[in-house]
Amino acid sequence: MSASKKLVPRRRFKGFEGAQIWKQSYFLQVIIHIIDFRGRTPKKLGMDWSECGFLALSALNVKNGYIDFSADAHYGDNNLYLKWMGGNELRKGQVIFTTEAPMGNVAQIPDDNGYILSQRTIAFEVNKSEITDDFLAILLKSPSIYNSLLMMTSGGTAKGVSQKSLSTLKINLPSSITEQTQIGEFFKKLDNLINTQQKKLEKAKTLKSAYLTEMFPSRGKLQPKLRFSGFKEDWNNKELVQLLKYEQPTKYIVNNVDYNDAYKIPVLTAGKSFILGYTNEENNIYKANINNPVFIFDDFTTLSHYVDFPFKVKSSAIKILTLKNQNYNSVFVYYVLRNIMYVPQNHERHWISKFSKFEVSVTCEVEQQQIGNFFKLLDNKIALEQKKLDKLKNIKQAYLNEMFV
Repeated sequence: MSASKKLVPRRRFKGFEGAQIWKQSYFLQVIIHIIDFRGRTPKKLGMDWSECGFLALSALNVKNGYIDFSADAHYGDNNLYLKWMGGNELRKGQVIFTTEAPMGNVAQIPDDNGYILSQRTIAFEVNKSEITDDFLAILLKSPSIYNSLLMMTSGGTAKGVSQKSLSTLKINLPSSITEQTQIGEFFKKLDNLINTQQKKLEKAKTLKSAYLTEMFPSRGKLQPKLRFSGFKEDWNNKELVQLLKYEQPTKYIVNNVDYNDAYKIPVLTAGKSFILGYTNEENNIYKANINNPVFIFDDFTTLSHYVDFPFKVKSSAIKILTLKNQNYNSVFVYYVLRNIMYVPQNHERHWISKFSKFEVSVTCEVEQQQIGNFFKLLDNKIALEQKKLDKLKNIKQAYLNEMFV
């Protein structure tokens, strides 16, 4: 492929299809100034943080595409703000970038309320005749630039980039500010859709968490705070071993870990990753389904997952749990299990020696059914919102691949 063809994106807005090729530049040629206060602290300025005031921006609250106002953060009063930021005040739309832990989060200042640029975060003052803020923000998120930055990182666990490494970064961008503007506005709208969908997902998860607290009895209590109408009886205490039986996973362990998404059978772990990959092995598959679900329980971490589809497992460090009483509601019992507040203290197996002996509260089968159905609906709602979010992120990634060179 010729050099000129490499500088033409596969997808362009109408009116630019036959326009001139993109130009190459060093990153700092389009940047007038980098605002970098890494290492600056209130103590070094003879001051201290406040309980309110101007929000300090750092790698703690600068996420990829937005500033997380709910994250634990510091604030500075007016005196600290003026002493820290005097002459370098951040303006609305300005691009900020996390240099390490994590490296590569990109956001834009949302308003002109004033912010303190703090640890592991820098801001860029652009040459407006060369590049727009909105285009810069999305350029830094493009696969080619992110990969280039990743190759420039230094350090061990906490990878980071320096101003010196940024001086060697090469970028490709449209000569036309109009084309840059259209690209920036397009991705800003897409980011707004993603952020809105992310909030819907978080709202559904928060709602579920609240109901889990309200609809199951707290420790030492025999009635929950919130119940369906018609139920007033106390719940009964039972040990988990009275509710669940276990099976060792040995016969279901996968033989070959060369997973492929084209294969059909998922290989599971009880840890956070849940699905490790897919196998084409056809023997010794645990045939769970909607009518016969199971719980996989990590014997060391005590994490668990609800499974209602055929699967194999990666490790023997789990237990496969099933209901002893088939009249009990599986979703209800699963959340009884998940509601247990226990943090393992040692690296040891837990189900037989400890966990199965824990006492839990259980209600009648009719109330179980209503509670289980309710949480099944909530889980379906969360899964739907997650699917919508994943789709939007995939669409964005596809456009990033096609609209940048």
